[in-house]
Amino acid sequence: MRLQTILLSLVFFCAAPALAATATPAAPSNWTIVRDASTLGFEGVQMGAPFQGHFSSFDGIIAFDPDNLPASKADITIETGSVDAGSDDRNKSLPSKDWFNTDSFPEAHFVTRSITMGLDQNQYVARGDLTIRNVTLPITLPFTLVITKSDSGESFAKMNGEAVINRLDYGVGQGEWTDTKSVENQVKIKVSLTAKSKQGTK
Repeated sequence: MRLQTILLSLVFFCAAPALAATATPAAPSNWTIVRDASTLGFEGVQMGAPFQGHFSSFDGIIAFDPDNLPASKADITIETGSVDAGSDDRNKSLPSKDWFNTDSFPEAHFVTRSITMGLDQNQYVARGDLTIRNVTLPITLPFTLVITKSDSGESFAKMNGEAVINRLDYGVGQGEWTDTKSVENQVKIKVSLTAKSKQGTK
C-alpha cells in the first residue's frame, strides 16, 4: 500500500506541470467605452478637398485580454444619424436615401471575428465584418492598445486604429454621387477609444 501511494505521488508530481500548462486561460475583462474620451471619425475627399467627420453616438461590447486574444472580441453599434461631416450641406445630405438612408438603416455595425498580435508590442489586428446599409463586408483594422491602471484599481485601455473602405461597396452615395470625381470612393475610418474596466487586467 505504501509503495502504491509513493507511485501515485510521483505520477501526480510529474503530471502537475503539464496540467498547469494546459489550464484554461481566464476570461477576458469586459470593458466600458468612455464616451467623452472616445472618437469614431472618418476622412474623405470632396471635389479634391479633404474633409473630416465623426459619429457622435456609438456604443458596444468589448472583451479584451492581451494574454487571451482568442477569446477577445468587440461588437460595436454606430447610429448613422449622428454623423457630422463638418459642413451644413454634407450634414443635410448624408442622412438621405442617397447616402446613409438613416430612416431605413439607422445603425451601422462592426463585429470582430478574430483579434491577433501585430508586428510590435501593443500592436494588434482585428478582423471582422462591417455592416452599412445592410451590406456586410470583411474589414481588417490594425490598432494599437495600451492598458494602464489607476490608483483606484480601475484599468484603462487606450486604442487607436485606422482602416480604409470603399463607400460604394456599401452603397453609400447613390445616383449622381456614384461619380468618384465629386466624392472619392475611398474613406478612411479613424478610431480612438478609451475604455475602462474594474476587473483585474495585466
